[in-house]
Amino acid sequence: GRHMAPLGPRIKRLFSCVILDEVQDAKSKGSLKGETTRALKARGKAVLSGTWLKGYVTDLFWSAGWLLGFGSPLWPFPYNGGSARFLEQFGTFEFVTKEFAHSLQTGKRKLIPSVSNLGRMWRLLSPFTVRRLKEDFLTDLPPKHVEVHWARLEGDHAAIYRRVEEAMQDTLKRELDKAEPNMGAISMALWWGRYAASCPTEQGAAHYAGAFGMRVNVGEATPDELKAIVDQMKLLGAVLPQNSQFSKVTKALALIREIQAKGEKAIVFTSLRGLYAVMERELKRAGIGYVGMDGVPTQKRNGVARAFEQSNKTVLLAG
Repeated sequence: GRHMAPLGPRIKRLFSCVILDEVQDAKSKGSLKGETTRALKARGKAVLSGTWLKGYVTDLFWSAGWLLGFGSPLWPFPYNGGSARFLEQFGTFEFVTKEFAHSLQTGKRKLIPSVSNLGRMWRLLSPFTVRRLKEDFLTDLPPKHVEVHWARLEGDHAAIYRRVEEAMQDTLKRELDKAEPNMGAISMALWWGRYAASCPTEQGAAHYAGAFGMRVNVGEATPDELKAIVDQMKLLGAVLPQNSQFSKVTKALALIREIQAKGEKAIVFTSLRGLYAVMERELKRAGIGYVGMDGVPTQKRNGVARAFEQSNKTVLLAG
C-alpha cells in the first residue's frame, strides 16, 4: 500500500483534554502508536488501562512520561537519557554471565518481567491514580467462588522434584547469604521449582535443567539443542516418560469431567507453554472437546471466546 508518514510530527493542535484508552498499547518508544501518543498536546490528560504494567517495567515509562511530563517533579526522568535511570531504579534483571553474578557491576544481564522497587513506583503514581475494581461498576456480576485443590506429587514425579528442590535450596541459601543477592539467580531457581512441579515431561524439562547443572536459555536455544538437553536429563532420570500423567493434570481432568457431566463449560489457563502442550494432549486422548487459544493474537481472542461459547466444546484452553 501507499506509505504514510508518521502522524506524530503533523499534530499541531492543542487539545483541551485527551483521554487514552488501553494505553498499554502505546508502550513502545518507536512504534507509530507510541510516537503519535506522545505528540498529542493537551491541557488535561488521562489514561485508562486494566493492565498498564503487563509484564516489563518499561511498559509504562513512555506513556507515564507523556502523562506527567518528562523531567518534571511528577516524573523525574527526562525524555533523553531518563529511561536508563528509570531502569536502574525499577528494573529487575537476570544476570547471565559469571562476572555479573560475582560483581553485580559488569557483564551481560537481561531484563525480566518484575518491578524491583514497587513501593516507590506506587508512591510516584498513586497521587494521580484512581483505581476501580470490576465490582465498582459491574454490579450484576455473580459471586466469585474460590476452591483450592492440592495435588500431591507422587512416585517418580516426587523424586524428580526433590532433586530440583535441593538445587533450589542450595541456590537460595548461597544468594541470600550475600550482602547483595543476585536476584536473577533467585528468580531462576524459583522457576526450576515451578516447572518441575507443574510439567516434569519433555515439554517442561529444559526449564529446570539448570538444577542439574545444564545451563540453557530456552528462549534462544535451537530445537536440536533443547532435544540434546532433554536427552541428557532422561539419562539422569529427571524426566517423566512421554504420555505419562502426573498429579496436576490428573486432577484437572477429573474436574473437567465433572463439569462436562453437568453440561457446563470450563476455562483452563496456564502460563507454562509445556503444560499447555500436555493438557492439549490429554484432552485429545480423553476425547474431551476443546478450543485452543495458544498463539492467538490479542485482537482475535474475543472472536475465539465467542465461538467457544456457541460451540459444543467443553474446554477453552488458554495460554
